[in-house]
Formats: sequence, C-alpha cells, structure tokens
Amino acid sequence: MGTVNGNVTLRAGSEDPVTLQLLQDDGTTPIDLTGITGLTLHLKDTATGTVTTFTDPKFVVSDAALGKVKLSQAAADFSAAARYVYHVSFSDSGGKAHYVPEDRNYSWIVADKIS
Repeated sequence: MGTVNGNVTLRAGSEDPVTLQLLQDDGTTPIDLTGITGLTLHLKDTATGTVTTFTDPKFVVSDAALGKVKLSQAAADFSAAARYVYHVSFSDSGGKAHYVPEDRNYSWIVADKIS
C-alpha cells in the first residue's frame, strides 16, 4: 500500500522539520491518515544495521487529509553523517497495520556538517 514522496537529505545537526507525504500506489493520491494510531518512522543505518524509530511527539500527522506527516528532530537526532533506509508504519481505524512504502525502502541521507 502506497509510497512516500521520496528520498530525504538533510545536514547533520539540522533542526529543520522534515515533512513527508504518504501516497497511494498510484503515486499521486494522498493516503487519508484520519483516525490512525501508532504512527512510526523507521530508519535503518546502512553501515551499522542499527534501527532508530520516531513516534509522537517528534513524528506526527500534520495534515491527515493530504497524507502529510512531519518529523521535528533535534540536532542530536542526526548529529553525524550517515545513510539510512526508511519506511513509515501505522494502524488504520480498523486496527489493520500498514507499511509505506510496502515494496521498497527510500534513502535518508545525513550529509556532513562543515564547520
């Protein structure tokens, strides 16, 4: 079920929010997130295999009708350059688990901070 609107690149130490849009399989229709529970962002470090997750209050629905979710990270959350693969999970109002995207992972790249 669905796709995410793409890869993410940010600078190490960034505190700028990251907004993602969850889309149906057609790649254009937003997934309605009204009434969902358990919203989680899953990131796996490709070098170490370490999995990091974000949930409420850092990872929340920002616009349910448009399928938008937002990560409000702190500088310490991504303090060094790294590469991750990621997906989003949640349960719908009927309790059914969903993983977006279902069939692939997207890249989450944290670029070096040049001092």
